[in-house]
Amino acid sequence: MCKENRHIRIKDLGPFLLYKCSFLAEAKKLQELLVLIANTILVQMFMSLLTEEFQMAVYQKLDFMKNQDSHIKAMIDKFQIAHTLPAAANISRRAEDRYTLSEVV
Repeated sequence: MCKENRHIRIKDLGPFLLYKCSFLAEAKKLQELLVLIANTILVQMFMSLLTEEFQMAVYQKLDFMKNQDSHIKAMIDKFQIAHTLPAAANISRRAEDRYTLSEVV
């Protein structure tokens, strides 16, 4: 799969979508019963076949979304404190997992 999909550019929508579907199918197999591969490795593998320009565009969008999520979480936390609501469940993420595979794809 990786040999056929080297250096996918932003404008290569068809090849990108085929690569995305194939990659997710393989990643799902590796994560079903036992986690055989870490999220970080999957993200790195997925991103490695994109051109540098495409990678930068993806990371910029992810950073933007992450900043938006942080802003929204801060607003919710302020609302909870003001209205003494119990804090929302804290979903843990491993320190090395800057983004999950589902966020990247």
